[in-house]
Amino acid sequence: MKPVFAIALLAIRSAARSKVIVILIAMLLAAIIGLPLTIKGDGTVAGYVQVLLKYTLGFASLLLSISTLWAGCAAVSSEIHARQMHLVVTKPVHRFQVWLGKWLGLVLMNVLLLSLSGALIYGLLRWTLRPATLTAEESRVLNEELLIARQPLRPVPVDVEEPARKLLATRMAAVELPENVHPDDLLNAIREQLLRQAFTVPPGASRAWTFVLPESIRNESFLFRFRLSASQMGATSVRGEWTVRCEGVDDSYETVMVSPANRLQSFSLPIEYVRPGRVLHVSYENLHEDHTVIFPHDEGLIAYLYEGDFAMNFIRELLLIFAQLSLLAAVGVTAGTLFSMSVAALVAIYCLIIVQAGAYITGVAEQSRLIEHTGHHHGPVVEEIAPAGLMEHAVKGLFAVMSVIVKPLQAPNTLEWLSNGQLVPWHLVGETLAIKVIVYTGILGLLSACAFKKKEVGLPQ
Repeated sequence: MKPVFAIALLAIRSAARSKVIVILIAMLLAAIIGLPLTIKGDGTVAGYVQVLLKYTLGFASLLLSISTLWAGCAAVSSEIHARQMHLVVTKPVHRFQVWLGKWLGLVLMNVLLLSLSGALIYGLLRWTLRPATLTAEESRVLNEELLIARQPLRPVPVDVEEPARKLLATRMAAVELPENVHPDDLLNAIREQLLRQAFTVPPGASRAWTFVLPESIRNESFLFRFRLSASQMGATSVRGEWTVRCEGVDDSYETVMVSPANRLQSFSLPIEYVRPGRVLHVSYENLHEDHTVIFPHDEGLIAYLYEGDFAMNFIRELLLIFAQLSLLAAVGVTAGTLFSMSVAALVAIYCLIIVQAGAYITGVAEQSRLIEHTGHHHGPVVEEIAPAGLMEHAVKGLFAVMSVIVKPLQAPNTLEWLSNGQLVPWHLVGETLAIKVIVYTGILGLLSACAFKKKEVGLPQ
């Protein structure tokens, strides 16, 4: 491993001599200090935390990603172009060791810069939100809802599958289907309609959720987050009563809230109203006389259980960013090994675009048909679909292959989780590190070594 570490050290020294690290540090400092001053939140503690974490840490991650990709492309291609690589490949050094050394040098630089950015952002957050500068209510929100790690617990989903299929069968028997509409599309529309009805609360009515509690619960309060809207235009807030009852507990928790429409709201449930492993029933009664309340069925009400402190949650987020930077370094070094600097940059950017469009690629690959040819229907027959052509099979096969490659790289928006006090779990960190740093980086390294071994670096440029 001595040649690998020697090449990594040379890469770091080369970057230091070219003042790349100094420029990056200056840009990171400007972003960390300048963004909170230029981007204004909503004036609340939550808004400030959103700006400092979601935007500042996100921008630092973006800046490091771009510089890593560019430096990776130049790590090998520029030395081949300047004929500096001749001094390395003529020595008893395996081509994979060259690739690994360049990648390791970029990874070590990213560890330094990411650690510096994380320490500055965390320190700035703690300093600006110290208890002496906050009111009692702001301190409560900060400690119970934002600077914390809570695991989301979703309610038992509403089962609309059987009613939706029965309604579809009734409409098909009565020949009430619109022309050129596939039954699967109509079934999805019926599902959405039934879900909206289930989460609509008229004046004086109520809506109930059921939660199955885990067997182990920390001795901390529960946090419930919800979002609602009103049926009438211009309604700014609605009044309702929340009632929480746990099986095995005699008392129920009740609270009346005036909730602004279309804004994320929350209320806390004391731990004495909860029993581990039991069923929790939560209901909302609409006390407004005129407005119908509508909850979105995907985030109408979610419970959050205490899992840990903010510092470890912040470290886990930094590890996820590190995994992304390590993969980008591998992509850049591989592209620089295979192509010249300009072509390598284009290939690396193209790969990055494909990964970012992973959700779209997966969606296309999972479609049953890409092109549908429909005809008139008579009776219950809805459409006649022509057999798939050769071109469609080829396109679908291409998207299927791309989906297999990019699907493991898709990840949730953990920066949003971090800024909202939601847990970034260790298992997600472990899976991300294993996939991006070990599996995909290893594949790229082997591919690069095989291609680099056959490449004639001594050819005239």
